[in-house]
Amino acid sequence: MGEYPLEPAHRSRVAWDRLPSILAWAAAAILLFAAGYEALQALGVLEIGPQPGQTPTGETSVLTVAILTLAGGGLALLLCACGSGWAMLVPPRALQALSVSAAAFAIARWLSYDSYYAPTLRRMSEGIIGRGWIVALVALAVVAAWSTSRDRRAGVALTGSVLWLAGFIALVASGGH
Repeated sequence: MGEYPLEPAHRSRVAWDRLPSILAWAAAAILLFAAGYEALQALGVLEIGPQPGQTPTGETSVLTVAILTLAGGGLALLLCACGSGWAMLVPPRALQALSVSAAAFAIARWLSYDSYYAPTLRRMSEGIIGRGWIVALVALAVVAAWSTSRDRRAGVALTGSVLWLAGFIALVASGGH
């Protein structure tokens, strides 16, 4: 009478086991979308305004979600790497996609125009973050993607580091404005 049958214990366990995979793929999709948005700005499809500080529509939202994804995802992955079994729940392909999409986002942001200097079309790559940071990010992303199939725990930790480095580059590239 009005009572709901209890879920079998194995069903809830299966759902929890899939959560790291689902979150990793969702984070990769978010970062890939943000990379595409920044690439459109870098190509001039999304134009910055004629006044300094006028960004293309949606840039603040896209950047905020991407930075939160990088920071939260990086922290979650580093915590998973410290845990005993959580690192094994994130599939290697999801980790590789996450590493590549994080690097792609940071690079696209680095190549995009800095609205602070509008209308002069100065790219963020002309600012404080030099090529060495981008080379380091790409190298770390390649090592992280390679290591996921060799040692999952190391791959999870390296992917978390890629996310944090990509977030640092994306934030600092704009010089804090």
